[in-house]
Amino acid sequence: MRLLGKACLIPIGLPYQTHRIMLDHMAKRTTPPRKTPRKKTWSEKMDNGRKPEVVRIEKAYAGIPVGASVLISTPHEVDAFIKKIPEGRFVTAEELRCRLAAKHGADAACPLLTGILLRIVSEAGWERIQEGEDSSHVTPFWRVVKRGSTLAKKLACGETFIARMQRHEGIER
Repeated sequence: MRLLGKACLIPIGLPYQTHRIMLDHMAKRTTPPRKTPRKKTWSEKMDNGRKPEVVRIEKAYAGIPVGASVLISTPHEVDAFIKKIPEGRFVTAEELRCRLAAKHGADAACPLLTGILLRIVSEAGWERIQEGEDSSHVTPFWRVVKRGSTLAKKLACGETFIARMQRHEGIER
């Protein structure tokens, strides 16, 4: 068995398919790593292109019974709701879900999705503040995020910012 050229260590005399496999393997080794896609900003996640919809569930879920109609909301709908909350007023996530569901004639709003949407809206608001926008021109997410909650602990702004904004507006929670 001979070697094919000095730089190539593929033995001559092996079946064609073996050569092909070895060449493919060598090509994979020398291929530059793929670029990972850029992570979406929270503001980009606000624009998911969907519309709110009401669905019937076939399994009981998070205290919602089988056959109930459940609202699948959107970041823009949650954002619009929060913007309507007057200064100094706090609305719980449960109240937010109930009011959104009632608006669409649904029995409930999905608690898991609503929590995710609250995070998207909150982080998008924080991004705008970080870009230099005044907090008075940003969706006041601190009127819905409870101090000490799991969500508050996850947010990039931190619990301190939420507590400061709530104190500033006279929200005692």
